[in-house]
Amino acid sequence: MSGMKRLFTIAALSTALLAGSAIAQAPAPDNGSVPSRSIKITAEQGYIIKENVVKAPATSGQGDGAKVEIGEKAPNGSSLQDFPQIVVEKVPAVKSHKFFVSNGQVVVVDPKDNTIADIIK
Repeated sequence: MSGMKRLFTIAALSTALLAGSAIAQAPAPDNGSVPSRSIKITAEQGYIIKENVVKAPATSGQGDGAKVEIGEKAPNGSSLQDFPQIVVEKVPAVKSHKFFVSNGQVVVVDPKDNTIADIIK
């Protein structure tokens, strides 16, 4: 009878493990609070960008004070700049993007449709 008891215990544990992994794989509900970025910039790359861009002259324009959100259009009158060569060399993902500085943040803009791709705080 101990063999039957062991088989039952194994079956019960297997069922519990399978149920637990199915629950863990369930996707999180999307409440729309986190917009998706259209560019992948790591924290290290963000630091490189901010260190080199904030020092650049005349980077902020009419965007100061305006609300900026990823996925939204850049504010009218934003002074879009090309990234400095040093940034493009270290962060190739931004080569085809522009930026402006607003409220101490570097706002990365996709110039094809003028949407905000990322915000580096």
